[in-house]
Amino acid sequence: MNKPLKINLKSKIPSGLKIINVLPQSIAHKKKIVTNDKIISINNFFISDLLDYHFHISDEKLSVILKSVEGEVRKVRIKREPDEDIGIIPEEMKPRQCYNNCIFCFIHQMPKGLRKSLYLKDEDYRLSFLHGNFITATDLSEVDLKRIVELRLSPIYISVHTTNPSLRAFMLGRKGIPNILDIIKYLTENSINIHTQIVLCPEINDKLELERTVNDLSQFYPRLQSIAVVPVGLTKYRRNLYPLKNITAPYARKVIAQLQSIQNKCQKKYGENFIFLADEFYLIADMPFPSFKHYGDFPQFENGVGMVVSFLRDWGKIKKKLLGEINRKKRVGIVTSTLSYKFLKPILGCPNRIGNLTVNMLPVKNEFFGETVTVTGLLSGKDILKAIKSGSEYDHYIIPGNSLKSEEPSCYPLKKETGELTYPLRGKSFDEYVFLDDLSLGELKEEIKKPVSLVYYSIKELIDEVLLPVG
Repeated sequence: MNKPLKINLKSKIPSGLKIINVLPQSIAHKKKIVTNDKIISINNFFISDLLDYHFHISDEKLSVILKSVEGEVRKVRIKREPDEDIGIIPEEMKPRQCYNNCIFCFIHQMPKGLRKSLYLKDEDYRLSFLHGNFITATDLSEVDLKRIVELRLSPIYISVHTTNPSLRAFMLGRKGIPNILDIIKYLTENSINIHTQIVLCPEINDKLELERTVNDLSQFYPRLQSIAVVPVGLTKYRRNLYPLKNITAPYARKVIAQLQSIQNKCQKKYGENFIFLADEFYLIADMPFPSFKHYGDFPQFENGVGMVVSFLRDWGKIKKKLLGEINRKKRVGIVTSTLSYKFLKPILGCPNRIGNLTVNMLPVKNEFFGETVTVTGLLSGKDILKAIKSGSEYDHYIIPGNSLKSEEPSCYPLKKETGELTYPLRGKSFDEYVFLDDLSLGELKEEIKKPVSLVYYSIKELIDEVLLPVG
């Protein structure tokens, strides 16, 4: 555990946290702290990773012990104003690996030859807290659990799938794993908030097992703040893997009916609903979505829960303002997945009433993973390029931003601490952003030789890009 210690500069000390950059004219720069120095402790607390650093750097008076590349150990005292940045950028954490062998694991369904980072399976409670990554909690040690509580790492995101111990062991492909309810009980009793998800696999963890899981998890409300049921994703590369069934329209309708009953009971018992279905279920079933109010504060927005309702509500506010005309004729092609096309198609009428403007959707069939994979986040660059080249020519193409990744670790479309959407791609090199098949946005733009822009989940951002003047 990370406990306060009396640091003896002559004794053997831990390796510490490496500094990868020091901002010019910052407090750290003025104190002669330099790149590649290692932070050993802050105010007598050993610093082992980025979490320790963020937890202990918040004091206004800091006593920092550093170790230079040459091995020199020194103490630096810092006094700063509240919330003043001292100008240190520490190294990122190396994610802990996942050792499960889940029967539905998407990484096991990917083709060979993609960039190495796509095959990385992380199981890291630190990334769960920092970025909302889901963990199964199968490898949390007693020390890990105590550290989560000590550092107040809340909320934590946990993939439960089922609370039936034997079934969970089967689904995760591991024997001897801890009981997930014991872990959730310990964390919630120690004031750690939790968000959970259930990857629903037909005829495995559905029906009575799903009801059991939801009922078991509900007992931890309100510390257990949300339960999201998401559909299993299957690609054409499932070879020599456990035979799983796709989510069909009739099946999706049955799941929606079952969850509606559970949600109604939850609403009556607790005064609010915290059990949600992923948007995909309603789109696959071709059924209307719940109300905006149903999703509360949208606790699992990035997990595909409530995106469509939020998008359409914002559209209702904006569409009345779409009048007049733009300066010159402009044809816009909006790239989307076959699933998203279902709810995006009806909005085309309003933009197309604007003078000189023509807007069309370009639904992309996922040939890379197979046509059963229908979400925008799993579209490949080559499939998008093929759809663009095979259709009509447009003056401007809009690409879904969640189909790309940046090499910059700070580039996330949603700020967890505020829930605000950000658009980090503007002003950055197109080559920094790559599709899952390693085609860069710059390479796609060079192929089509037309302006390209990216939009994440905001209808306002989409309309702003559509209305950009030509030339």
